[in-house]
Amino acid sequence: MAESGFADEVDAVRRAWQSGNEEEARRLVPTGLIDKIGVVGTPEQCRAKLEEYRDAGITLPIVSPRVSGPGAKESAMEVIRACAPR
Repeated sequence: MAESGFADEVDAVRRAWQSGNEEEARRLVPTGLIDKIGVVGTPEQCRAKLEEYRDAGITLPIVSPRVSGPGAKESAMEVIRACAPR
């Protein structure tokens, strides 16, 4: 992540996390970093981003939602289905 241009931000997140301030660490994660390493948004936005990856030559994008708590499996499957090409 540092090599992607987010060295200072990653250091700030790390310091907050290591000091036990998880909420602050989460708040400090820059949106630009999330956009660069993940797919986030509405189902339509996610499908469009995945299509950009396909157009760039990625033949099998892996959708791996991060969910937890009650109903996590069902939530994960809902995300996977929503990201599938129409």
